[in-house]
Amino acid sequence: MKKILVLIISLFSFISINYAVSNVNYKIDDYIVDASIDISGNLKVREIIKSTGSYNGYIRDLIYKNDRLGDFTGDTSSFEGSSIYNPTGIDNIKVGSINYNGELSFDAFNSEVTEFSECTNNRGCYTISDITNGKSIKMYNETVNSSTYFYIEYTLGNTVVLHNDVAELYLSFIGNGFDDDIGRYQLRVTLPQATTTETRVWAHGPLSGEVSRIVDEVDGATKYYGGYLKIEDLSKNTPVDMRMVFDKSLIMVDHPFLKKSKVDALDKILEVEQVRADDANKQRKTAKILVYGTYALSGTYLLILLLIIVYLYIKYDKERKRSFDMEYNREFIDDYDVTAIEYLYDKKITEKGFSTSILNLIYKKKISFEKLDKKDYKFTRTTVDESELNEGEKKVMDILFNKAGSNNMVTLKDIKKYAKEVNGTTSPFLKGFDTWKSIVTNESEKLNFYENNRSVKLKFSLYALVSILILYLDIKLGMFNLLAFIVIISTIVYIIYLVSFNKRTIRGNLDYNKWKAFERFLKDFGRFDEKELPEIKLWERYLVYANIFGLADKVGKTMKIKFNEMYPNDYTNRDFVFDYYLWSSLNSNINRTVHSSISTAHSEVASKIAESSSSSGSGFGGGFSSGGGFGGGGGGGRGF
Repeated sequence: MKKILVLIISLFSFISINYAVSNVNYKIDDYIVDASIDISGNLKVREIIKSTGSYNGYIRDLIYKNDRLGDFTGDTSSFEGSSIYNPTGIDNIKVGSINYNGELSFDAFNSEVTEFSECTNNRGCYTISDITNGKSIKMYNETVNSSTYFYIEYTLGNTVVLHNDVAELYLSFIGNGFDDDIGRYQLRVTLPQATTTETRVWAHGPLSGEVSRIVDEVDGATKYYGGYLKIEDLSKNTPVDMRMVFDKSLIMVDHPFLKKSKVDALDKILEVEQVRADDANKQRKTAKILVYGTYALSGTYLLILLLIIVYLYIKYDKERKRSFDMEYNREFIDDYDVTAIEYLYDKKITEKGFSTSILNLIYKKKISFEKLDKKDYKFTRTTVDESELNEGEKKVMDILFNKAGSNNMVTLKDIKKYAKEVNGTTSPFLKGFDTWKSIVTNESEKLNFYENNRSVKLKFSLYALVSILILYLDIKLGMFNLLAFIVIISTIVYIIYLVSFNKRTIRGNLDYNKWKAFERFLKDFGRFDEKELPEIKLWERYLVYANIFGLADKVGKTMKIKFNEMYPNDYTNRDFVFDYYLWSSLNSNINRTVHSSISTAHSEVASKIAESSSSSGSGFGGGFSSGGGFGGGGGGGRGF
C-alpha cells in the first residue's frame, strides 16, 4: 500500500510539471549581468533576463570551460586564447525572479529576489543538470502574454589569471549556443576595490558593441572600478567576451588554485588587442564604404529605374496620335469578329466576349431562340453547316449544342446545369470556355493590333536583378531600412509596368479610335434626330455590339424610347416591337447566365479540391501533389 501511495505521488509530481503553454512565443527584451571579482580571483555573477511573451520557462546553460582552447605557452599567440583562461568550476547557484518593470538597469539588482525552489510544480521552480563543461538551469515559470525577470546567481572559481606584471580576466559571458536574439545586453565587471592603477578593458563580439572603463575622478586622481559593455540588438549564437587587465595587488589571497602565468603579459596582450582593433577598424571602414556605397547604389538604381520607365513609356507605351478624329462613327468594321474588339480594347478576352458571340450568332440567324418563361430561353441550331463560322464561333456552337444541350437544342437552365458538372477536379464547362478563349485570343493576335515588345520587356527586366544585389547588401549589413523598402516597392511596380504596358500598331490605333467613336455613338444614341439614326433593321446588330462595350442595357432602353418617339401610333411595326422587347430581355438573360455559370463552375471545382485528400510526401497515400568566442566560459539560453 505504501509503495502504491509513493507511486501515485510521483505520478502527480510528474504530471504537475507538464508544460501548460503549448504555443510558445517569446522574445528576450533585456539581459543585464553584474559580475564582481573577489580578492581570491573568483567571479561572482548575477544575471537578470527579461523574457516577454508566452512560455513555460527558460533554460540557461552555464559553460565555464572551453575545450577548444590550447595550452598556455607564454608566447604572444597564447594571449589570443588559451586554457589558462578557463574557470575551474561553477557553484553557489541561486535561481529566482524579481518584481520589476521597464528597461533593466543595474538598480534592478537591488530588488528583492523571489527564490525558486527545486521543482514540484510548473511555476517558480527549477532543475539543474550537468552538461559538458557546465550546468544547465531549467527555470519553470508559466507566463502568458506577459514578462518575467529571471534571476540567476553563481560563482565561477579561479577566473583571474595572475601574470608577473598585471592581473587579467578574460571570459566569454555569452556563448555561441545562446539561441535567442537579445534586444539589449549589458555587462558590468567590477574590481575587488577601486584602484588608481590604470585598468584596461576590451570586448569582442559584434562591431556595434560599446565597451568602456568604469572610472571616476576623486580629488584630482582617476579611480578605476572595472569595465562595462553594451550591445543593442544582439543576434542569437553571437559570442560576447570581455578582457580586463588591472592591478595585480587587488588579488590579495594567494592560494594553491590561483592561476599564475609567470610571464610579463601586458605588452603581449596589447599587441594581440591592437591587431584585433586594427582588424575591427578595417571591418568598420569596409562596412562604412559598403553602407554609403549601398545608399549610392540604391539612389542610382532608383534614378535609372525612373529614366527607364520614362523611356519605355515614350517609345513603347505612349499611344500614337489619333489617326481618326471624328466624334462619332456609325460604321461597322467587318474585317474581324465582334469579340476581337474586346482584345483590341484590353488585350484580353472575357466572358463578355462569350455572351456577345452567342448574341452575334443569333443575329446572324445561326441560332434561333424561343422564350420559355421569364428567365429561360430555348435555343435551336438552325444549320449544321459551319463553313461560314470562324473557329471561335464553332467552339461556342460545340459548347452549347454538343456539351450543354442535345439534339441541336439547349436552354439557359441546361447551360447552368452543365456548369455544375465536375469530373474529378476539372470542370468540362470551364475547360471548354478556356479553349474558346485561347482560340479567340490567337485569332485576335493574328490581327496585329499590338506591337510585339517581348524582347524589349525581357531585356529591360534584367535591370531588376540589380535590386537583388542591393537587398543582399542591405541584409548582409543589417541596414534594411526605408530606402531598401522603397527599392522593393519600386522594383515591384517596375516589373508590373513591364508586364502590363502595350502599344497599338498603326492599324490597332486606327481601329481603336474608330471603335471609340462607335462607342460614343451608342452612348449618345438617344441624342440623335431620326434622320441621323441608322435604319431600324440594323438596330439588332447595334445591340450585339453594345454588349461588347458593356452598354447593352443602356442602349436597349434608349432604343425603346427612340422607337416610341418615331412610331407613336404605328401598329404596322408591332411585330418588330415584340421582337425588340424579346431581344432586349434575351440580351440580359444571356449575360447573367454566362456570368453565373462561370462563377458556379469555379465554385464547384474549388469545393471538389477542398474535399480531396491532403498531399503526402511520405509515400503512405493521400491526395496528388500539383502537376508536376576567444576566452573561456560562455553558455547558451532558450525558452520552452
